Amino acid sequence: MIRFERKSGTHAAFQVNMTESATMDRRKWLLRLIYVRVVIFTLFVAGEVTKGPQGHSLIDLRNLLFAAYALSIFWFLVLRASKSYVWQSYGQIAMDLALITWTINRTGGVDSYFLPIYFLEIVMSSILLERRGAFLAATASSLIHFAHMDLSYFGVIPSTTNAWPELVSLQYIISLSIFGFCSVAFLSNFLAESWRNTGDALERSTGQVAFLRAFSGRLITSMGTGLVTTDLDGKIYMFNPAAEEVSGYSADEALRMKISDVFPGIMPDVAASRFEVSTTRKTAADH
Repeated sequence: MIRFERKSGTHAAFQVNMTESATMDRRKWLLRLIYVRVVIFTLFVAGEVTKGPQGHSLIDLRNLLFAAYALSIFWFLVLRASKSYVWQSYGQIAMDLALITWTINRTGGVDSYFLPIYFLEIVMSSILLERRGAFLAATASSLIHFAHMDLSYFGVIPSTTNAWPELVSLQYIISLSIFGFCSVAFLSNFLAESWRNTGDALERSTGQVAFLRAFSGRLITSMGTGLVTTDLDGKIYMFNPAAEEVSGYSADEALRMKISDVFPGIMPDVAASRFEVSTTRKTAADH
């Protein structure tokens, strides 16, 4: 017996692309963090040089750029040599926060344009270290920024700020920055968690689809009844081993033919999408 099945539309292979799982890989994001560091510091320092020295010298800018490049090269070599990606994430974020603070100190202090880099570091922390990393980076940024501004204001550490605001105004500015750090941590963590959950769901679905495809393929191959799948025009898209035995054609030959060529004269004039036709096995002399 040969069982025929028609399917409307064109035949296309189903391929699942696990892009979400790849974008959440720590190693790739660590590499991206290195690239982002180089690009950001190059652009910001170039902008400061274009404006001309304003409370800071070109030597400071050169040292900052050299430090950013040196750190990037160092972490690139570590990334190639070690697979401890979690500790590398903590290390890169900690050193970046120190570098950002130094940069702010040497480029105007409270008036520096480098403050938004803290936000970028918090976002990267939420991706690399999930919720704990986001809030840890936000807390560290808040404490470091608060201590840096206050110590600079009271002259404990040197600063390039031209004119300090009143102490009350300074605390208000610092409070707004801390509020921004916490807000970015919350929002970036929410987005990263949603992104991560989507990737996990896609990975589970991919595994289920792969299992079902393997199971159905084994079932169709091992069944004793010939099974042929065609489109509405009769072009063959599936031809199992039992159909090969009945028809005398191999699957490779049948897939280049129409059902009327393989089984001439037995195609019923029906509109149903599924039907069965009883036939006898074709011998070598009949083929």
